Amino acid sequence: MRDVDECRPHLTVDPLDLRLQPLTQLLVERAQALFSSEHIPAIATIKDAHLLLLTGADAAADQALIGLSEAVGRVGVSAGFSELEGLAGAARQAQIALSRTTQSGEAEVVRFDTGTAPSLFLPSETSQLRALAEQVLGTLQAYDQHRGTPLVHTLQVFLEENRSWVRAAERLFIHRQTLVARIARIESITGRDLNSMEDAAECWLAVRAAVECGELPAS
Repeated sequence: MRDVDECRPHLTVDPLDLRLQPLTQLLVERAQALFSSEHIPAIATIKDAHLLLLTGADAAADQALIGLSEAVGRVGVSAGFSELEGLAGAARQAQIALSRTTQSGEAEVVRFDTGTAPSLFLPSETSQLRALAEQVLGTLQAYDQHRGTPLVHTLQVFLEENRSWVRAAERLFIHRQTLVARIARIESITGRDLNSMEDAAECWLAVRAAVECGELPAS
């Protein structure tokens, strides 16, 4: 396999093949054969009913993606990345890009990093979005990873529901008092008071930045 400066995971789904091939091996083989025929390094697998493809971020790979879309339909493409740690976030970016495609089933390639800016208050660069999310949510994400807690997701839902205790608790399928306890813990860890409009807005922008750079799934 040749060396590349950047890689992109490309995410697509072929409903017909997934329906007719329970093991989905045909879809993986089709993708790998297409890239192999053009002498382009690529690794393909199936995850969560989608074809996940890791390949180079170059013109040859871009052309092969067009061919892949003509064979299987819609393709979502992440921003390029150069470190292994960026793989999970890139896969989420590809999912976000895929969600921006039309539902017609026709061949289409949509790239995560060529969309419009998600907000007038957010940067457009993926690295800047990631830095903003890390600045506000970093300690909370680390806490979740260490303790196995869902505090980042709880914060996301709470803010998406405009800090409504009732609606957020319903979406999270938890009791209101459980939500109150989680929010108190979130405030303690982040040093933010979610009753403060300024702090709530800062957390909301961080959550949106995390979603837009692929660090958090879109709700």
